[in-house]
Amino acid sequence: MDQLDDILAGVHLELEDGATADRINQIANENPQLRAEILAFAAEWFASDGSDLSDDILTVQQTVSEHTILLERFWQLTMPAAIDPFEKLSTDDLQALAERCRVDLIILRQLVRGRIDETTIPGKLIAWLADATGASMADVWSHLSSGQINAAADYFAPSGRRTGAKVSFAEAILRSDLSPDDKQFWLTHLEA
Repeated sequence: MDQLDDILAGVHLELEDGATADRINQIANENPQLRAEILAFAAEWFASDGSDLSDDILTVQQTVSEHTILLERFWQLTMPAAIDPFEKLSTDDLQALAERCRVDLIILRQLVRGRIDETTIPGKLIAWLADATGASMADVWSHLSSGQINAAADYFAPSGRRTGAKVSFAEAILRSDLSPDDKQFWLTHLEA
């Protein structure tokens, strides 16, 4: 898989620099064991870039099942990682952060691990997390909404890409062991 990633990175650079179909075919011929993946990647790149170069010019005879996932995975790997404002916090620090933000440690861990739908997280909590960690709100939001967790998903599993189901922030609050006051605080805030 590392070899494929390296080759696709090279193909991408060549495509960005205006590589011709002949050059892509040459790269594919130099790597016969990965030929289908290389050609599928290039074909998808051309399609997503709006190029008028068709699959026929690349002589794509067989593409990888769900080859668009290869392109998606490649883009995910080349994106700069979002700053993780929680990365260096100890368990005690996380506990203090959770208390300061009126959530419990379980909810905070669900947030940090991407198990809560980021579109349901209140802006007030994003602001409090940013303030408590010394990060910007943009960095906190970027981390919570980043694809880092999805990038580690098993894209090539027989059943397809596997990621855990996300719950809404309200569901996490309702299922938690928070005090009734803290639950009411967040539920009222979500309704407003």
